[in-house]
Amino acid sequence: MVVKILEKISKKNNDWIRICMSFGADLETAKDCTQDMYIKVFTWLSNDNDRSLLYEGKDVNYFFIWKCLRSIYLNHCKHSNKYVIKEFGNDIDFGFILEQEGFETQNLVMI
Repeated sequence: MVVKILEKISKKNNDWIRICMSFGADLETAKDCTQDMYIKVFTWLSNDNDRSLLYEGKDVNYFFIWKCLRSIYLNHCKHSNKYVIKEFGNDIDFGFILEQEGFETQNLVMI
């Protein structure tokens, strides 16, 4: 049962990578997050928790996979220290201030 569900999920591998890239991941990070998602799903299925992964035993539960990918990507960002996510006003050049403090602003996300 576990193998069949993983096979169904893996048929959408390119979709999972594309979804992860929509969060802001580069291609390699998206592939890594997708592989971590397969491990998470395998662990979930090994504990006899298959009820959330398939709709009516046929279709993949996209929301479950999306939540897995999102949490994995956010954990990756938090632990990699590559991204600074803050809410800033438009009238101050925070990029300059952060550069002065030693932060890389190449991957700075302004909200």
